[in-house]
Amino acid sequence: MWMAWGPELTFFCNAAYRRDTLGRKYPWALGRPAREVWAEIWDDIGPRIDTVLSTGRATWDEALLLFLERSGYPEETYHTFSYSPLRDDDGQVVGMLCVVSEDTNRVTSERRMETLRDLGSDPSVIRTEQQVLAFADRQLGRNPRDLPFTLSYLFDDAGTARLAGST
Repeated sequence: MWMAWGPELTFFCNAAYRRDTLGRKYPWALGRPAREVWAEIWDDIGPRIDTVLSTGRATWDEALLLFLERSGYPEETYHTFSYSPLRDDDGQVVGMLCVVSEDTNRVTSERRMETLRDLGSDPSVIRTEQQVLAFADRQLGRNPRDLPFTLSYLFDDAGTARLAGST
């Protein structure tokens, strides 16, 4: 969980969030404006936070793609989370609470298994080597997140490789 409090939306989080999500931003992030902590995804989460603060109604996202920079580089991550309003003693919305679970492993595993399933599907109309290679290229080319490019080689009896397909 993490919390943004006050006019600057000061960032606080619990130990599990620090360990699992914040990464190298700890301890720098604690007490900073949330806009600074998550500058790389603010265009994605800022409007959601603004909605919570202006309406007092919670939001919910499931497996939202966010490119976090928690390890020193942009990292493809997926998160299911809710943003809930936090109120002061007078009932005014003065912050928000995010309860989050990371779904990156599940989402990427499902995507990769789908690629393997499609690659192994029954290509019953395929009769030639060239058709098999074209089929494989089509299936592999459907998953650019995990396979930004592919090269398929065929080896002859002498062990010489030749490029036979690519995406």
